[in-house]
Amino acid sequence: MREFENPSCNKFPPDHIAECFNRTKRKWWIFITGGEPFLYRNFVELCQALTKKHMITVSTNFSTSNIKRFASVINSEQVYSICASLHIEERLKIKNGLSEFINNIRLFQSKGFQVRVVYVVFPKLFPRLEKDITMLQNEGVELVDLKVFRGYYNSRYYPSSYTPDEYQLIKKYVLDTDEIDLIDKKFSFFGKKCRAGIDCFMMDNTGNIRRCTTSTQSRGNFFSDSFNFDTIARPCVFRRCGCIYEGIRYATKQKSNKIEIFKEIMYEYPGIIKKITPSRIYWAIKRRL
Repeated sequence: MREFENPSCNKFPPDHIAECFNRTKRKWWIFITGGEPFLYRNFVELCQALTKKHMITVSTNFSTSNIKRFASVINSEQVYSICASLHIEERLKIKNGLSEFINNIRLFQSKGFQVRVVYVVFPKLFPRLEKDITMLQNEGVELVDLKVFRGYYNSRYYPSSYTPDEYQLIKKYVLDTDEIDLIDKKFSFFGKKCRAGIDCFMMDNTGNIRRCTTSTQSRGNFFSDSFNFDTIARPCVFRRCGCIYEGIRYATKQKSNKIEIFKEIMYEYPGIIKKITPSRIYWAIKRRL
């Protein structure tokens, strides 16, 4: 085991993981994130096994040496996209850091992969944003995917604190209109029926699955064949979605009734019954709706 590697890493061989997906009789779109997924041992072999029958997306910062092997052995037609995170200031601190990143983008594009360079619009980057986009385009990068910053900077919360000029600059270059919606709209999925748990699930590297990123309750273990998927859409009972993109994609417009919400709260927060009476929960729900 490598120093500082999680003990659960490499617990299951690539072929076993792929077979777990195969035996569901579904064709999956598997979104692989990290940390940095290319640091996992046998990661390229895992992707080879998965892409025999399924589609994958990989989120990476293109900082490892094995990505070139990935580009040479993985069928690009089975890869929906590569999300290449660009941390421009960090890249510029490393000798040839930015040029190596761009060369890797070109390599993947030449092999037929759709590479989306993910550029998070951190407030202090605005003075250089347009110059960076132009530079990347001139270097042959085909897709620069702007993502709005969500969080606090200098005691101001974003994306709501973007100025009108900053908003217009994002709007000018953004690829995904959902990013503009994140600035313009306030999303709340509480009480709405959500298909997370039916159409998707969240899984860690040991195979433990949850309904979504925000849920804390286990639905079993995917690699041990001891899991269950939902068969009906269930109400969202979270005031803040841990992954806003999941909410946008899977939450429906249909509202759940109070009883459905109450039952889901009891499932997601089993310890709450010791702290609060059912009547208080009911009135809290009624006020929220």
